[in-house]
Amino acid sequence: MKKLVLWFLILMGIATINLAFAKTAIGDIFETQSFVEKEIKLEELSIKDDIPFWIITNILEQECSPTIINESKMIVEHLGTLRWKNIPKWKIETEMRKRFNLLKKVILSIAKKDKTTFCKQKYITYGILEITQEIFNREKYGSTTGKIEDWKKIKNPETQTKTEMNTQSSITWELEHSSAEQKKDYVQLQHNTTNLTGKEKMLAQITERSVQTVLETMVAQRLLGQEDIKILDGAIHIQYAKTCEKTIGSFHAVRSKSTQQMRFKEIKLNINICSSEGFYNNFDKYIKQILTHELWHYVYFFKDKQTEKFDKICRNGKEKLCQNNGFFSTYAQNNKEEDYAESFAYWYLDTFNGKEKKFWSAPASEIQNQKERYFDELIQSLK
Repeated sequence: MKKLVLWFLILMGIATINLAFAKTAIGDIFETQSFVEKEIKLEELSIKDDIPFWIITNILEQECSPTIINESKMIVEHLGTLRWKNIPKWKIETEMRKRFNLLKKVILSIAKKDKTTFCKQKYITYGILEITQEIFNREKYGSTTGKIEDWKKIKNPETQTKTEMNTQSSITWELEHSSAEQKKDYVQLQHNTTNLTGKEKMLAQITERSVQTVLETMVAQRLLGQEDIKILDGAIHIQYAKTCEKTIGSFHAVRSKSTQQMRFKEIKLNINICSSEGFYNNFDKYIKQILTHELWHYVYFFKDKQTEKFDKICRNGKEKLCQNNGFFSTYAQNNKEEDYAESFAYWYLDTFNGKEKKFWSAPASEIQNQKERYFDELIQSLK
């Protein structure tokens, strides 16, 4: 153990190259890294927690020299191929916990003096931290995600094939390809980040990645198809306002005067940026909820062939038949389309209106229960 730590510290101290760096869009890397580590509460995280490595990696790759990033990647890749062979199988979980906690301390103690050294040490240590967590999860759960069923591998036979063909370098292969998967853009976004500050730029990155993740997940679950993605490509617009209001969005379609047929036009996400800690902590959840809501307007108008069945649960034409407890939010009471989108968002997401859902609990009313059953049936028909 001591030898490994010593070797690791030697690698961390490899001679660095002095370069002059231009300030990029995100801003001060020292300030941004401290902000990210504070917001994700790195010091409190355990090896079982989800850590947004892709955010940290993306920021470092944008702010640091490509030469330094490439050198760091090679070191991380080399460490990944070692596979910690000398540790007895029965001891792996315990050792990975210890190393995870040690690496966290190393990350938080990296000096903020020289940018080149800072970038290299942060990138390498986070890379090893991610590998450590993957080894722990694979040993304990049989999956790099910490879940018994890793849907990304199930949906991607190529991953299984390559891993089986070359188990000796599986960690390296998975690191490279999981990174590529995470950065894959399902659609081109119309994303206006003009006049955003360093921290706000980070929130813009979270926004963009959250949007792509929602789309990726819905495609994997066959709720959206490739034709839908082509339609949405370039038609999702993101803008920002510096207020503390909750994220809002809007769905737009046009109807032909001659044929009366509707055509999808765009989805607008008007993201409000607030400096409060509570707002930052729930930011990703807000983005996913509002996008899910707007996407289900798209489903209502262009994919679901039985919307009148849903509409009749609470309405007779424009007349509202249900009491307040028949709706999942006050906003859902506005009209049948908003009721549909809000009801699906509640059914689909783990959180709704910033609150964790209590699974296996009875709905507030039989009406809500009917709406949930409607979406149970709809999802099966879409698949």
